[in-house]
Amino acid sequence: MTSRLNEFRRAMETMFQTAMPTLKECKAQLGRFDLEELERNSIKAPALRCAVLRAPLEANPDDTSSARLACAAFAICDGRNMDDDAWMVAEAAAALLRRNQRFGLSDIGAPIDIRIAPVLSANFNRRGVAIVATEWTQVLHGIGASMFDGELPIELTFSVNGDDVILPEDAGSAA
Repeated sequence: MTSRLNEFRRAMETMFQTAMPTLKECKAQLGRFDLEELERNSIKAPALRCAVLRAPLEANPDDTSSARLACAAFAICDGRNMDDDAWMVAEAAAALLRRNQRFGLSDIGAPIDIRIAPVLSANFNRRGVAIVATEWTQVLHGIGASMFDGELPIELTFSVNGDDVILPEDAGSAA
């Protein structure tokens, strides 16, 4: 089973890490990055966490879907110049999202609505940390195209008044 969304997440992580080798960490992030996430995980700065924040789907005529991905790359920096460094890493991430950035994938639109915004600058656990997010939108096509190739068929269960109804195997065929 292949997931286009996971394929995109891995490709995003790989592209940023390759393009910015001075990062000490570059990993996929599940959702929005915040102070709680920073407290739970030890992150070596400078770092970049890449995330798909939302993926609303739109059905296509070919039984696949297209997802309008809301994406973010969170620049995490510490040290004396943490604010400036976080803005610099976020700007570098934005520069990599040029009009032809497809992360090595097919059936994907160009990044649009690219923006940079500060998330936080704080001291905790005797460590100052700044986080600046680069956010963008990108349409990924072909969602669900190969999800069940070679897999077992999906079984549907119907119920009437809370009781499961089992349909005969030939219920849809003409007699």
